[in-house]
Amino acid sequence: MVSLALPRLYAEEPKSVYGNFIIFTIPQNSIQLNAIAYESERIMLDTCASLGRLLPIEKKRLPNALSEIQEGDETIDLAAIARALDASLYMIINLYSDGKTITAEARCFALRAEYKQMEKIITVRSAVPSNIPLKLASEMAALHSKMPVYANIMRTERNNYIIDAGQWHGLSEREYSTNIGSLKIISAGRYRSIGGFREHSDATNVRIDVYPDTGRLQKDIDARIHKNTLSFYNIGSRILKDDDPEKRFITGTCIINPGANACLPVYGSFLAMDYLGFNEANLHVPGFIAALLSFTTQLTLTEFMTGFKTNFFPWVRDSNKSAAMLRLQRFLWCSLPLTFTISYFDQLAWQMNRTQNLPPFFKYKDGTAAVLSLLFPGGGLMYKGLHVAGWSYYAAEMSLAGYAFYTLRNKKAPYIFGALGVLKGLEIIHAFLAEPDYSFYKLEKDGRRISPIMYNEIYENENVFNLGLVMRFDWDERP
Repeated sequence: MVSLALPRLYAEEPKSVYGNFIIFTIPQNSIQLNAIAYESERIMLDTCASLGRLLPIEKKRLPNALSEIQEGDETIDLAAIARALDASLYMIINLYSDGKTITAEARCFALRAEYKQMEKIITVRSAVPSNIPLKLASEMAALHSKMPVYANIMRTERNNYIIDAGQWHGLSEREYSTNIGSLKIISAGRYRSIGGFREHSDATNVRIDVYPDTGRLQKDIDARIHKNTLSFYNIGSRILKDDDPEKRFITGTCIINPGANACLPVYGSFLAMDYLGFNEANLHVPGFIAALLSFTTQLTLTEFMTGFKTNFFPWVRDSNKSAAMLRLQRFLWCSLPLTFTISYFDQLAWQMNRTQNLPPFFKYKDGTAAVLSLLFPGGGLMYKGLHVAGWSYYAAEMSLAGYAFYTLRNKKAPYIFGALGVLKGLEIIHAFLAEPDYSFYKLEKDGRRISPIMYNEIYENENVFNLGLVMRFDWDERP
């Protein structure tokens, strides 16, 4: 029954086939910024096309649009060009550089009421040029998450309806809910479908409640951003160009750092930075002081507890040194390598953040952090640049472990060891889940925001003033 009408119904292409979205890029004085702007335009158009809501307008139609505007207007603006192209939404991309950091601003303007929700300002920042287009695309995809299908409809003589939306928009032969009742699609073409409503309607347009799957696309884009970030800040390509950074990391932790601390306790952790290529390293003073206090406490705690009456060395037992005190002293001395290691991680994290390099094994950062926390108190948190959290776990676990050894023959010992196990488990989970606290890495991972547009314009012959509220959030301005 439907097939007889198909040739005439599909003889004329719907207007949506010619596109409803266009991007304008502001020319830059920098070749690099121009290249980034054009790449941003390409990726964002591809992203919109893949989500099935905004079809790019071909740029070859621009000359005709410009000629139409020139006939009646003395001044040419981008909004007038977009209207001449019959666009539903247009975007203006502008970029500028501030030192090492590039900022891109994409302003979306709606020319049809149904696209007003996408009228936003997308701002992204990055020091990795290839991440700018991807960040813009990711945020544009986020704006699509609640975008239904808007389509024109026309009733036929057979009581069916032609809908200017089809498979490209995500429709198939099934039933959908709309703003004018239930719609059953009986034939879905690429850009146009035929269907029927349960109730008679004289409406000329419809909102079909089907939404694009943006989650998978955003996940893929974010994975590409992460890959670009790892490649750009890889210490192997930036500092250790002729060696394996992972091998150096392990060697430095297990051999170089202990050897340096055997010569100069605590300060040796800073000297060991040279092995990882930090020839001009700066001492992290808070970490050095924390390690020095811990080192001093481990050597002298039992002396303070006994009024300096016992022998200083743990392998000598005298009449003033009880069995419990001897166990505690031996634990404190034997755990000195742990102090030297956490001090090494502290200095390493500081140098990484200062020189904008990511530590070795960062591709598997969560697993690496969990393993380091399992082996060294606070090690995984320190690896991710969380200095305060790392030293806090170290102090808490070392205190519990020391008390447990001191009361080893006491009934309380099992409970103390149990508490230590629980704390260690919490630390491992925390180290695995925590986000790295490197400022340059956080800029690449986040460094984006969406805010409403506020402006005054003539919309559908009415003077409309758009007002929005902007909620600010922390934005690291450091390059």
